Amino acid sequence: MFFPKNKPERDPEYLKQLAQEPCCICYPIVCVPRYKPGGMAHHYGKKGKGKGQKCSDYQTVPICLKHHNEVHWKGNKFIQEKYGIDFEKISSYYRDKYKELIC
Repeated sequence: MFFPKNKPERDPEYLKQLAQEPCCICYPIVCVPRYKPGGMAHHYGKKGKGKGQKCSDYQTVPICLKHHNEVHWKGNKFIQEKYGIDFEKISSYYRDKYKELIC
């Protein structure tokens, strides 16, 4: 018997807005005049089974390329502990901020 997969939610407009936000790691330690957008949204949630599957676009945080590479090299848990941040709390903040974009 075939059971359809529950596909993660996708929202390119939300990711586009999130990428304009400051890096969630750099921003707290960099003064505001030097702020630069993170440039990308990192999917931190648990992925599905199978190659190339990402979690929902709403389980993302804004992040710069330097820290994005570090996260993929060392892992979400390590980075959150190292910098004292919580990806879920940060993500929740941005979901509330952009709730008008979310269907």
